Amino acid sequence: TQALRQAHNRLEVLEAIRSNFGLNFRIIDGQEEANLTRLGVEFALNRSNIESKSYLLMDLGGGSLELTCKDGLNIFSQSFPFGIVTLVEAHQRRESFQKALESKLKSLQMQTHSWPKASTLIATAGTPTTLAAYLKGLDYHHYDANQVTGTKLSKIQCDEALESLLKLPQNERE
Repeated sequence: TQALRQAHNRLEVLEAIRSNFGLNFRIIDGQEEANLTRLGVEFALNRSNIESKSYLLMDLGGGSLELTCKDGLNIFSQSFPFGIVTLVEAHQRRESFQKALESKLKSLQMQTHSWPKASTLIATAGTPTTLAAYLKGLDYHHYDANQVTGTKLSKIQCDEALESLLKLPQNERE
């Protein structure tokens, strides 16, 4: 979504999709993306009988990050024009990437300091989904959304996955 928001040729891309496949798309802004993601996640939580009154929702995609904090009826959302792919492409070396990510997180902390505290962190989109699949031993050809959806991850598991991935050669990591 963010890639099309930023692309200079977005209208040509949309026209090519329409003419080749007969599909019409509308590029949405980050706020609408955050709201639609929130609605989808709340539907999934309710379907699974999981309480959804208070949470922090992180939609970490390739080109953008949408954060939504819900506390009862209060909902705060913000979209940021960076994601895991844009950060990695801009900072190929691990140290450089880590510093860039820490800088972005500090920036977010300053921008979100007035947000209420959330009782649960929910992560969605490609990055957390890929991490959950990796930790379950699934690869691209054997991906099973039913095994991944609803996965609970600890910080320790995330750290272990990072260390495991960093030990792989670049081509296997990709």
